[in-house]
Amino acid sequence: MVNADGGDAYSDSELTLHHKLPGDIDFSEIFFSQLISDTSFGDVVGGVPGLFGESLTESGSQLFNYMLAPGEQVDLIMSWTLFGGVYHPDGGLAEANLTADLTLVPLPGSLLFMVSGMLLLPLQRLLRK
Repeated sequence: MVNADGGDAYSDSELTLHHKLPGDIDFSEIFFSQLISDTSFGDVVGGVPGLFGESLTESGSQLFNYMLAPGEQVDLIMSWTLFGGVYHPDGGLAEANLTADLTLVPLPGSLLFMVSGMLLLPLQRLLRK
């Protein structure tokens, strides 16, 4: 959420998520969000101009799936940059707030049991004979 209020104030919030997959040399951007609340030059949400000095929010979920071999890893970097200022002599308001909920969900352990059972089934048949 960003909000600017007063004669001449702005608040600019930029959220970026990068990842580096196994075998990659550099990080690559996978998500970007920008909100600008500006009482003089106008608001911007995702590059689209809007009104002037409104309280802006952006919400939703992004799902990123990664299938990794044992021992592999994915590196994630999230950066949040905030700029803002009040330039009117009578004051004003420039504020921002970030709420993020990151949840990592591992592969279910039952999959391991199912695969091992399928692999051991032929061995059990051989041992019976």
